Amino acid sequence: MTTTTDVDLVQTGLAHLIHHTRKQIESLTKALDHLPDVSDLQLKGTLLKTYASQIEGHHHFVELSDYQGHQLSIKLDIKKSIIENAEDYFHHYHKSKRGQATVQQNLTTAKTELYQQLATQAAFDPNDPQAVAALKQTL
Repeated sequence: MTTTTDVDLVQTGLAHLIHHTRKQIESLTKALDHLPDVSDLQLKGTLLKTYASQIEGHHHFVELSDYQGHQLSIKLDIKKSIIENAEDYFHHYHKSKRGQATVQQNLTTAKTELYQQLATQAAFDPNDPQAVAALKQTL
């Protein structure tokens, strides 16, 4: 037999789960916004490799023209060669691209879970003792 406390426990548990999932979606969305622009990292690495023979010495940054004729300032590590700096940009590009895919996948999963949790909450019948017991067991 279910009691009012079981119903309260289930409703509170569902509300907590929904709140947690919403916070997770918010955090993942913020993480997506803070990831570096992967196309920018790839462009910088490509430009450095393209113009490597024309850049002499070690610099803190270089100004290079992109393929549309815009000047682009590229920060460099003075301890590394131009090619090593280009490889660093490609490394960051691949790492950010993987990170972006992972965060996007987690965001999609969290949104699906939220939809299911909201559907469960909407369909919850506090007067059905079997449903209350089953949901309490699940939570």
